[in-house]
Amino acid sequence: LSHLLLLLQKQNKITKLPGAAGLVNYCGRIKGAEEYIKHMSGDDKTAIVLFDSKAKIGKALTGDREELVASLQDVYSSGGTDFDNALSCSYYLLRAYSSDEVNRRIILLTDGESSYSTTLINTITKDGIEIDGIGLGSSSGLTKLRRLVDYAKAKYEHTTSADQLQELYQRIYMGDDFDTTDRDSDGLYDILEVKGIRLTNGRIVHTDPINNDSDSD
Repeated sequence: LSHLLLLLQKQNKITKLPGAAGLVNYCGRIKGAEEYIKHMSGDDKTAIVLFDSKAKIGKALTGDREELVASLQDVYSSGGTDFDNALSCSYYLLRAYSSDEVNRRIILLTDGESSYSTTLINTITKDGIEIDGIGLGSSSGLTKLRRLVDYAKAKYEHTTSADQLQELYQRIYMGDDFDTTDRDSDGLYDILEVKGIRLTNGRIVHTDPINNDSDSD
């Protein structure tokens, strides 16, 4: 059981595309977060925190995937960058849960730079909450995010393409908590066979975790 916060800051341009409820907002960071949410484990809860120079709760911790995806429509592409406000808001949501109950993790996604308080980082990490980071854009412009994550002794990923965000979310999230059970000894972990394996064309293939030759080939 994990409690996770996705912190989403301004990045790539938002466009409008036709959707079930009319025109909907679309951008790489919305798509990446949507794909992560759709693949959450059954007992997991996620919150969405949106930030620029200020921070606000887009959606409080919940396991309701539809509500989380709907909250991503509030993502915007403007404003400054303040790591402390974003992390303080996230800590407010997570501190009600103890590390004995759940694994707690913050994933800070940003394309901007900001100073940060080491006192705040110490408070959060000493409470057993991991602070991971994803830098989007020029790596040379994200040195402070990298230093923040290094200081927190957590995981850092970088990409210049928002299309890769879903993969990076999964890589960070699954890291220490990944279940490597492989009951049919076919080299594919059971969780991947059940959740699905994404092919390069975007198709997701599901296989049988107790049959090492699901397609009988």
